[in-house]
Amino acid sequence: MAAHVHLKREMMAASTAELTWGGDLARITAKLSAAQDVHSLLHTAAFQIRQVFNAGVAIFAQTTDEPVFAAAASVGISRDEIWPVRIGFDSSIVKSLDTARHAAELDLPEDERANISLVRSVLLVPVRRQQDLLGIVSLGQNPMAEPYDEGEVALLEAVASHLALCFDNFRLREQAYELQRVREIQERLLPMVPAKLGSGFEIAHYWRPARAVSGDYFDAIDLGAGKRGVCIADVVGKGMPAALLMSSVQAAVKAVASDSIPPSDLCSRVNRVLAGNLAPGNFVTMFYSVMDTAARTLTYTNAGHCAPMLIRRNGSTERLASGGALLGVFRNWVFEQQMVALEAGDRLVLFTDGITELMDSTEEEFGEERLEGLLRNCRGLDAEQMKQRVLEAIAAFNAGEYQDDITVVVMAVD
Repeated sequence: MAAHVHLKREMMAASTAELTWGGDLARITAKLSAAQDVHSLLHTAAFQIRQVFNAGVAIFAQTTDEPVFAAAASVGISRDEIWPVRIGFDSSIVKSLDTARHAAELDLPEDERANISLVRSVLLVPVRRQQDLLGIVSLGQNPMAEPYDEGEVALLEAVASHLALCFDNFRLREQAYELQRVREIQERLLPMVPAKLGSGFEIAHYWRPARAVSGDYFDAIDLGAGKRGVCIADVVGKGMPAALLMSSVQAAVKAVASDSIPPSDLCSRVNRVLAGNLAPGNFVTMFYSVMDTAARTLTYTNAGHCAPMLIRRNGSTERLASGGALLGVFRNWVFEQQMVALEAGDRLVLFTDGITELMDSTEEEFGEERLEGLLRNCRGLDAEQMKQRVLEAIAAFNAGEYQDDITVVVMAVD
């Protein structure tokens, strides 16, 4: 009977503790969710954990670009004690923290053991979001010098889980803000191309990233003397890496382009800039041309890009494919160039493979043949109308679900 009463009392005590922990968890998560930034989030977490456990608390996070977790917030531990502590990404501590662990149980090298001893760690809890370790919570000894029981460990793990969620939300929000800023910069760097490039020449263009930023580039550079450097380029890949590489291509083209530099020479120079500086598997395709509005000619070099379509008044099509290899792979490649005459009624269309490789719900590609047929059928339209017809066709083809960056440039000769 006595044993039964003792067991019943233990169960009631455990139930009461669970209710208390539930209240603590609800209060802490509410406080964390109300934080306005990462700094206040981490300090709020440290303070709230201190309130519950009445022990020294330190929270480690990546505070610089170095691959280490450093003290980001603490309560009950002096700054002098916690400031020197660094926990490397490749440390035994990090490798051991798949779940909450008592510090005494960890098999650590002497230097790492001394490291966590500086903050008198008793319990270490990972702040993890899926597979990413975002930080570490260190809890010191409680006033009674008793080991933390399963319920207390579970509470701290639940707090760490919610902390990771909030931390990740702030990180994603910051990344979204940075991407938006990069996109704004990209858009400001896009050329301010006038609708008319000269007497009898109209141009229209469209640029759309698949993600926040784009690896596509186009331009119509005023070279003076009635000449324009008309180009389009595409970096392999999407997103931030492609955008950063494309900004380098844009800068290189702007630096080299002039009325005295032929297209083949410009491509050779840009190629030498890129070759040897690109990661394996990276490359750039580019079509660069010099349009002479007085002579009505287009001299071009195609460095591995989708061959632009020159639609003649009579409906025949010429593909501007001559040039050479894509950029950034063969440092000493010798590029060729060709010249075509431009006549009244001609329509020149430059595009990236985001259009021709666009797939519908059955994974059928839009394709170059479909694009050529569309352009031939609407060759009587002006540049802006023709561009709009292309955009309407691809939007209808895949219900507006774009898988890649899209750029199209239409030039009309009157």
